[in-house]
Amino acid sequence: MEVKARGNRPGPVIYVVSQNLYYDSIVTADPLPPKGPFQELRAGGGPLGGDLNTDFGPGDRGYRGGRWVETFMTGEPHYFSCPLLGPGRVSP
Repeated sequence: MEVKARGNRPGPVIYVVSQNLYYDSIVTADPLPPKGPFQELRAGGGPLGGDLNTDFGPGDRGYRGGRWVETFMTGEPHYFSCPLLGPGRVSP
């Protein structure tokens, strides 16, 4: 997965639907094996833009600590770690 960094930000911006907040993130290089809990990461940001979106973030019951599965890049599941960096903010 390749998403360009923005200015001094380290990687993609992820919009968390349940919190209506945006988070910076860091994409790790190595894929993870498809074992254990993962959270869906989708293309497209929130109402004000951004790179990606998901339903849950830090503090939410469904948040998986940055363990993601996405299929939008290749159509095949891709499992990886991409922790959200707090605090969240109201704009991308």
